[in-house]
Amino acid sequence: MNQKKKKNEYKGPYFILNHEHLKPGDIILERGYSFNSDVIRHMTNSNYSHAMIYVDGTIIEATPEGGVFSRIPNRSLVRSAEDFLVLRPSEKLSSETVYKICKDARELIGSQYSKPEAARTKLYGFIRNLFPESRKQFCSRLVAQIYFMNGIKLVESPSFCSPSDIEKSKLLKKIPSMVREASENEKAFALKEKPHDKHTKNSVDFIRQSIIILNSYSIKNVDVAGEDLVITTLNDIARSVFENRENKELDRDITNAMYESGYMDHIYSDKKSNPYRYDYSLFKLKLCYKSNPSEIEEKLWAEFEKEKSVFIHRLESYCCAKDNLYFNLMFFKAEYEICRGLIMGMLERLIVIERFTKEKEQSEINKQCNIMISEIIEIL
Repeated sequence: MNQKKKKNEYKGPYFILNHEHLKPGDIILERGYSFNSDVIRHMTNSNYSHAMIYVDGTIIEATPEGGVFSRIPNRSLVRSAEDFLVLRPSEKLSSETVYKICKDARELIGSQYSKPEAARTKLYGFIRNLFPESRKQFCSRLVAQIYFMNGIKLVESPSFCSPSDIEKSKLLKKIPSMVREASENEKAFALKEKPHDKHTKNSVDFIRQSIIILNSYSIKNVDVAGEDLVITTLNDIARSVFENRENKELDRDITNAMYESGYMDHIYSDKKSNPYRYDYSLFKLKLCYKSNPSEIEEKLWAEFEKEKSVFIHRLESYCCAKDNLYFNLMFFKAEYEICRGLIMGMLERLIVIERFTKEKEQSEINKQCNIMISEIIEIL
């Protein structure tokens, strides 16, 4: 296999994660195919150039293109089964620790990427430490710091480490059989245009605009757990608006940036990209066309798992956004619009799934769907 081919010239085969077997907090190492990835692998004597963390149905990663954002697992392809590696803590973590790891990962979304600090990883400690460390991220720092924040020191230096360092951690074990060859349908789905990429770009634009606006009001720092830190993440922007809630002009300007950047557009992007999830006839056709019973069940379970994996996070975000309406800020009203739109979209999709599962009234899928739909309706 010629790994030097450009990505858009490569014809296959392709391999994909067994994402249905991933667990929250799992660490995923990936081999990239760019020149920079080759340099990283060569310098660190490893097959891997990128590190990510799995969080409730999505992957959180730090990339030079967008900083810290999420990636959909079934949109990720590699060229060899060895080009993904899934790592998990050797000792089972408590549910509270796993929850906190996932929460901390999500709170870093929007952080900027630091190429200079990533490059300092291979310098000797005393030279590296001559320069101040920022809140910016790079892939392996993101993973190592999140675990370190929760009392687990995977590597000697959580702030300056490589994917290779994480791979060699004695606190992690390799999970076998987590990569398989992608089907033609999975390959086509993963390679087609990704609406999620557009949302990431819009989010980056919103963060950049917001930081410029905050600077124009002489606001550069925000209080995070008692520390005065430089504004970096989406959560930092929300905190800044709240801390300065008496400034209605700031509230208006940041909210306008939210709409103008396209950050709000993702509320209905899934409905445009995947209309079958919202129409029972299309859903039935999608699952049943040229499929045997086991394939139908597999597809149905995948649709159900997609909703289940983000269910708690969606509910928590919705409840928090609803509580924030008390402060009567434009920014919080826009955030509520996002959270309500996303959870109502989930409700629509679950109703379609529930209708399909009525053909198997005693199935476990049907029972779980009914429970989830009832909970969502009750909260709304």
